[in-house]
Amino acid sequence: MSINVVSDEEWVAARLALLTEEKALSKATAIVAQKRAQLPWRLINDYKLIGETGETSLSQLFGDQDQLIVYHMMMGKGATQGCSLCSFFLDQFMGGLPHLLPKTNFVVVAKAEYPNLVKFAASKSNWDSSLFFSANACSFNEDFQVTFTAEQIENNVSTYNYNRLWKFGTEAV
Repeated sequence: MSINVVSDEEWVAARLALLTEEKALSKATAIVAQKRAQLPWRLINDYKLIGETGETSLSQLFGDQDQLIVYHMMMGKGATQGCSLCSFFLDQFMGGLPHLLPKTNFVVVAKAEYPNLVKFAASKSNWDSSLFFSANACSFNEDFQVTFTAEQIENNVSTYNYNRLWKFGTEAV
């Protein structure tokens, strides 16, 4: 990449042209977000997850909030360690929870057995292990296309994010 050095006036003109493109992109992103918010709702199972107090239904995780953010931790059955990229994300996210939780609830769900999941969460600095739930005994992860069987992967039928073929193991982000 070559470096192009220009006068202040030329730089400002180039910056203003780029700013016009940035504003158009922001407007297009806002339109897509509005369309996403207007998608119809669908009924889903009231899955039974395992958490700190035992079996808990998905609907109970909303608590007194209207919204629930569920983060899928890539940590499959039998695993004792979570995905390093998921961990990196959660390290960043946990710090923002005091600002988020007054408006919505947040949980982390993984296919790993609850004792393994909570032990892993407890090993991390500033992670609240009460936010972690195991979907080991239900089809939550499979129904939302984030956990796949070896057979699905072998037969190229492990679709993720509604149409993308997942070829990177049994857990997707």
